[in-house]
Amino acid sequence: MKKYIYLCMLCLIFFACKKEEFEPDFSYEIVEGALTTAVSFDIIGSDIQSADWDFGDGGTSSERQPTHEYRNLSGQPKEYLVTLIVKNENGNRREVRKKITLASNAAGTAKLTLTVKDEFGNPVSGALVTIHGEKEPWMNKKKALFDAVTTDVNGQVTIDHLPEKIIYYNVEKGERNNRFTRTFFTADTLRNAQSYAENVVIRPIAANEVLFSRSLTGVTPKKWLITKLELAENFPDLHYPVRSDMYDDGRWLDSNGRYGLWWFEDDETIIYDYFSSGGIVESTIIELTDQKFVADINFFGITIKTYMKVIE
Repeated sequence: MKKYIYLCMLCLIFFACKKEEFEPDFSYEIVEGALTTAVSFDIIGSDIQSADWDFGDGGTSSERQPTHEYRNLSGQPKEYLVTLIVKNENGNRREVRKKITLASNAAGTAKLTLTVKDEFGNPVSGALVTIHGEKEPWMNKKKALFDAVTTDVNGQVTIDHLPEKIIYYNVEKGERNNRFTRTFFTADTLRNAQSYAENVVIRPIAANEVLFSRSLTGVTPKKWLITKLELAENFPDLHYPVRSDMYDDGRWLDSNGRYGLWWFEDDETIIYDYFSSGGIVESTIIELTDQKFVADINFFGITIKTYMKVIE
C-alpha cells in the first residue's frame, strides 16, 4: 500500500513538473529596411499546439515563426507591444508580452504637398492619395510606398519622408463617379531636405465615359485586340495584333508594354495619355459596341483609323 501511495506521489510530482515546464517565451530578430522594418519571431519552448500573435500595430498571425513588416514614418523610434498567446496539448494557455523599439522607416527627407481642386477652383477634401516608387506598381495600384492618405478640408495633403527618387502618385475621389484628369509622376528625382508642391484638378466624369465604363466588365478589363490599322496617307494597311486592356477606372495597358489613362472630353473624343511614350493621343470614335470599336486616332500628328474587336 505504501508503495502504491509512493508511486502516486511520484506521478503527481512528475505531472506537476511537466505543467510548470510549460513556460513559453519568444525571441525576435530585426532587419532594417528602407521603407519597412522586417522582424522575424520565434517561439521558445516545446509542446506548443497553437500560437496567436498580436504585433502591436494591428497585424496578427497564427504562424509558429512569423515575419512581420513594420512601417514607422514618424521620423522617431517607435515602441510596439508584441503579444503571444500559446496553448499546449493539455489546453493550458500562456501569454507572453514584450515591448520592441524600432527605428523610423523614413526613406528620405523630401516633402511633397498636393493641392486638389475641382474644375471651378474649389478644394476637394477626402481625395485618396497613394505614393509608388516604380511605374508598374503605380499603374496596377499595388505596393504603395506608404499608407494611403486623404486630403483635408482645404484639399491639401503633405507627405513627408519621401525617398530621393522619381515617385509616382495616384489621386482618386469617388471611383467611377469622379476622376482626376490624370495620375502623376515627378519629372525629376526628389532631393532630401527639399519641399515640393503640385496642383491636381478633378473633373466630373462625362456621360459617354459612364457608358463606355459600363461596357467594360467591372474592375476586370475588357480586352480589345487591334486587328487592323489604316493610315490616312494611303499607306498600305497594317495588321497590328496588339491587345489593349482597358479598365473602367480609367487605366489602360497593352501587350507592347505601353500604358496610361483614358477619358472622354466634352466633345466626345477619347483622350489616351501615353505615360510610356510621354504624350497624349486623341481618338474620335466612329463606332463603339460591346464587340467592336472603330476610331480615328491622331497619333502624334499621324491620322490612323483603328479597328478593334473584343476578345474574351
